[in-house]
Order: sequence, then C-alpha cells, then structure tokens
Amino acid sequence: MEALPIDLLAMERATSIVLDLGHRFRLRLMMIPPPVAGGSGAFTKLTALTIITAAVESRDLEALVSSHCPRLERLSIIGVKLLGGGGAASSFSIRSDSLTSLYIHLRDSSLEEVVAPRLEKLHASGDTGFHVAAPMLAEVSWQDVHRAYLSNGVRRRPLKIAGAARSLRRLCITSPCSVGYLLQRFDAVDWLDLTLAVPQGVEAYRTFMDDMDNLPKCETLVVALIAQFHGFVPSMLHLLRRCSHVKKLVVMIIEHRDPPPLSPSSFCSTACPCRSPDIYKTDGIALDCLEEVEIRPIGSAPVGVVAEFVDQIFRLDAAMLKKVVYQQSPFRPDQEGYEKVRSMYLSNPRIEFRQLASTTQSKDVTVLCSVNQS
Repeated sequence: MEALPIDLLAMERATSIVLDLGHRFRLRLMMIPPPVAGGSGAFTKLTALTIITAAVESRDLEALVSSHCPRLERLSIIGVKLLGGGGAASSFSIRSDSLTSLYIHLRDSSLEEVVAPRLEKLHASGDTGFHVAAPMLAEVSWQDVHRAYLSNGVRRRPLKIAGAARSLRRLCITSPCSVGYLLQRFDAVDWLDLTLAVPQGVEAYRTFMDDMDNLPKCETLVVALIAQFHGFVPSMLHLLRRCSHVKKLVVMIIEHRDPPPLSPSSFCSTACPCRSPDIYKTDGIALDCLEEVEIRPIGSAPVGVVAEFVDQIFRLDAAMLKKVVYQQSPFRPDQEGYEKVRSMYLSNPRIEFRQLASTTQSKDVTVLCSVNQS
C-alpha cells in the first residue's frame, strides 16, 4: 500500500515538534520554500524535533534538519524509512552548527555523515555505521540491531568518530561490528557499558579477546555478557585483566534461551582459548581500585555459573573491595535461583542481597503531531 502524503508546513514560532505518523504516511516538504543560502530557514525558533515511523525522501529530511532549523539542539529520528527520488531506499547526512543531542534509529536506510561541532550526546542504532565529525562529543551509545559481524558475507561499515577527544563521560556499545574500533578510539571513559554477544567458533572468541585487550580506562564498568557458546567465567576473567582502574563493576548474567546447552564443553572446540587452563589463572589480575561489584542475573541465569563467578571475585587481588551486591532483576525474576544463591552465601558478610520490585507502565500515549510555540 502506498503511503499517504502529509505536508509539513513552515512554523516560524514553533519551539518543539513531535511527529508520530506511522508507516502509512509519507512526510513531504512541498509547502516549505527551498532553503536559501544565508537565510534563516522555515523553523527559526525550533530547538527540538522528533520524527517517528514515517516515510520521507532523503533530500527532504536532509534539508529539514540541516537547513531549515538554524537553532535545532535536540533531534530524534526513530524508525524513519528514507526514500530516494524513485521511491527506493536511500541515505542522507546531517549538518548542523547548533545540534547538541542526536538520537537516531533507522529502518531500511542509512545515515552517511553527521557534521555537528556542538554535538555532545549521540545515541544511534541501525544495521550500518556512519561517519561522525563532532569535537565536543562526550556521550556515545551505539547499538547494532543485527548484532553480527557479517551481513551476506560482507563486513558491515562500523561507526566512525572523527575530531572528538580521546576521552568520554559515557560509552555504551551493543555491537560486535563496532566494539573493537570504538574501544580503541578512546583512552578513558568515566562510564563504560558493554553488551557483548560472543559468536560461536575459535576465531570469534579470539576476536573478542583482542577487542577486550583494547579496553579503555574507566571508573564504572557495566558488562552484559552473552557467552552461551563459550565459558562465561573464563571470558569475564580475561576482561578483568584490563580493569585495574575500575572502581565499580556491574555484571549482568543473562539467561541462555537459545540452544545449545549451557555446558561449553559440549559445543566449544577444545582448541578454543576459553577452555585453556591458563585463562583461569588470576595472578595477572590486579583490581587495585575496585570498591564494589554488583551481580545482576537476568532471567534464569545458571546458579552454578553465578556461584563460580562470585567465588572467583573473592580470590582476586582487590584490596579495596568493600562489598559484593547480588541484585535480583525486576525483569523476568528467578526467585528460586535467587534463594539458592542467597543460601550459599548467607554466612559471608561481604555479600549484600537486594530484591527490586518490578515496575509497569500505567498507560501508553500515542502522539500524532505535537507542536509547542513561544
């Protein structure tokens, strides 16, 4: 079914616009005069723009965010399908001297480039990366929606950042395609958040080990490691060898829902480094700054894996460690597993157990079009 057209009108007094159009509508800029060099644009006071699930021609979207909004500070593009002149999927670029925050999730299209000298926060997800020129960048979140190294046998383009400093306040990565480059790109990160899915195979595990060798200095490290094809504890021990500056460590042990079974010996080659006895050696792990460890199982995390990891934490050289917190997740809580772990460590005063109440959203609100004017 062909998308129904909706024409966006020029609104010089609007300060905030939210367009939640759905996939049945196609946003057009036919009623807005073409941008003029040196002109003020059609949305002279607009500082916040959100476009959700709409179809739009790439040249129209690029003109809207790059030329028609000279004061735009916050931009969110979520689930937008970009079209070329003939209706085919296309790509676009963003160039803005005022933009400070960008949240972008694309479907069936790609962003080529972002040039934004004032950009501080970037949250992006999609099936391919793009080039970013942003010298003020302080927070980066990148999620690869496919979470795979290859697409049709071809390595996909990663996220590339140019011009930014070598340090960040916050870096969040859910993307095996870009994790190696992004970890090498920065020397120090205050808060580092990694969601890692290590694929099956010896070469994939060696790539994971090489990536972790480039871990930047960080004070807080949050790790969600999906390692059903490899040993969880050996993988974490390798990562911890690069954590001498970490003060707080948060480890999420995610339930293994997919086959094969949980024992790595049944599906991991004997040549894989995760099965080497040397990887269990802890003499090279010095956590000189570590003060707190939080363990958060998500779903029915194997009790044996949890206990093995807790035992390893107390064997490590971490003189500053004050406590280990075992926190039950409010999402798919495993009460039986929680009680088993709790009963195993009741006599250990350094372990604190927490249960968080689950929260539910009271209602959903869908906004078709919202405009604020001064």
